[in-house]
Amino acid sequence: MGIDENLEQEIERIKKQTGWGCLVGVIILLLGLVIIVVRSSYLFAIFYFLFLMVIIATIQYLPMITLLAAMISLIRKKNKQRTIVAIAVILTIKLLNNINRNGRGPTETEYFMWQLQEGSIWICLSIIGYLYLFYWWVIFFMRRKN
Repeated sequence: MGIDENLEQEIERIKKQTGWGCLVGVIILLLGLVIIVVRSSYLFAIFYFLFLMVIIATIQYLPMITLLAAMISLIRKKNKQRTIVAIAVILTIKLLNNINRNGRGPTETEYFMWQLQEGSIWICLSIIGYLYLFYWWVIFFMRRKN
């Protein structure tokens, strides 16, 4: 009976691997057809739109969500130094943005993208700040798993 059970388990494992392989193959085939059928300019426009949506979501929501998570982390007394630095980075990003934008004019994201094209120094500092916030989230989730 042990040999039959092992054989059955091996057959099931191979079926699962084959199923995922076929699914990946179908997805690659469909993406290839989409690229052939859709002109490259349309495809570029779709990817550019998705990229802008990610940028907008990051600029608008990442600092506020991180601030809430950092407060919880401080209350639980977990990783205090990085959390305090993350809070300082959030305040610095928001302060730099409001000082340079004068609190009026275009939205925060529009101004950020415009200044990114101009290549201003405070945008470079803001990008470093956002990268630190991403780093903080990676550490936060890795700490959760442990």
